[in-house]
Amino acid sequence: MEYIYQKSLYQFLKKEEINKIFINKDKENIEIEIDDDILNFFLQNFKKNYKILKNKIFEYRDQEEKKKFEEFDKKLKEKNLKISKDKLENLLKEKYRVIREKVAPFITSDNLNFLISNGCSMYTGSKGINDTAKNDLLNIIERYKSKKGLQYLLKTIDFTNLSPEKVLDKLYQIDNFHTNILSKKVVSEKIKSLIKEYKEIFLKNYVLEINYKNPYLHEELLLKLVSIKKQNHINIFTLNYDILIEVSAEKLGIPINNGFQGFQIRKFNPANFNYKNYVETSNGDKKIEKSINLIKLHGSLSWEKDESVLPYNIIEKQLELNKTDSENWKLNYNNKEKIIIYPVQTKKSYTLDLPYSEMFRQFNDVINKTNSTLFIMGYSFSDEHINDIIENSLSNPFINIVLFLYSNQEECLKNEYLKKLITRAYIDSRLTIFFGDTLSDFENIVSDILPIEAEKNPYREVIRQLEELVRIKNGDEE
Repeated sequence: MEYIYQKSLYQFLKKEEINKIFINKDKENIEIEIDDDILNFFLQNFKKNYKILKNKIFEYRDQEEKKKFEEFDKKLKEKNLKISKDKLENLLKEKYRVIREKVAPFITSDNLNFLISNGCSMYTGSKGINDTAKNDLLNIIERYKSKKGLQYLLKTIDFTNLSPEKVLDKLYQIDNFHTNILSKKVVSEKIKSLIKEYKEIFLKNYVLEINYKNPYLHEELLLKLVSIKKQNHINIFTLNYDILIEVSAEKLGIPINNGFQGFQIRKFNPANFNYKNYVETSNGDKKIEKSINLIKLHGSLSWEKDESVLPYNIIEKQLELNKTDSENWKLNYNNKEKIIIYPVQTKKSYTLDLPYSEMFRQFNDVINKTNSTLFIMGYSFSDEHINDIIENSLSNPFINIVLFLYSNQEECLKNEYLKKLITRAYIDSRLTIFFGDTLSDFENIVSDILPIEAEKNPYREVIRQLEELVRIKNGDEE
């Protein structure tokens, strides 16, 4: 839990500070010295320890991790120690206040931009793209191993411990080799069929499991962004296929411009991102209405291909939420061709095609404007094209980049691209980097780090009261 700001490294929580939150059950007013092994374990596993303290539900990584937490708890009991929740809360409150003061100047930039990715959707049920492939994805490959012409091909590669991204990449490599070099049409068609089926299951397991019932963090983020006094126009660039932002904005009554226009047929036109809406006040003055540009760099579940709609050949379709019960709202799924860039390592080539080239150009253009800030959160830095644009933007002397990296600094340094950014942050004050699963947790970013007080939304309050009346009418005690 550390961060780099103005070329200096700061510890979010220090051992001597954490020492003070432990108290002896019998001597609560006496300061005691805590063993290093207890302090180290508490700090290294702060996020889960904090959840335990607040009685929040979470999952252990495995049985071994669970055993370590049980041993930690046993040590505390043996030493008659407990953690003061109040002391910890007060300490965190002060620490986050310091960070908000440092981040505040970035929020007032003339051009404010956010890049969000999969890590920001995981609280709603999305799964990490880089997780080890699930059994049902591997079962598809096992089934295709029995098909004529594929037995040897698929058995020579061990897919067991590969992430979905790497599995798809391997399958595309096999397809390209047999299509373009060996010209084996029969084998190529079978591989294409395997890829199609794999992608459908991937979407079902990794994207369509999202629960749209209560995307409270997306709602809070949007409310905070439209509450910024100086900002009328903010850009959110997302690599996610889900429609969490769209659903949240509609619920809150916040205008979102996603580049589409039309009623019966919603067509994509990148020129829409430059439009601004004006509201006429009672005295006749014109005031720019606060709105948010939503640019989906990897496409969306709501986009479909339509060759008759020129020049971009895509339309936006209304997706239905399947409210199976009071707790689970999920998207109805259909097998129509979705206009999305699947997570393969070779995806850079896809971004050269329409409409992606237009959106990537938009991303490049806006972050290279004078006095720009780019907040990056929930992103694994696995997209080569995005990484290139971020790196090249540092040639703009007027940009500030704030990165939230979910891993600790030691782990991040193993990634060559991140290593370059981290090394540069120690000599370039335009880079601010937060490390670890506490400071870079989406909930903590939205609730504790972004220095914006969300204004009360009257539209949201009316909706809340109407929902409450419906629940009362239906006899729902929820």
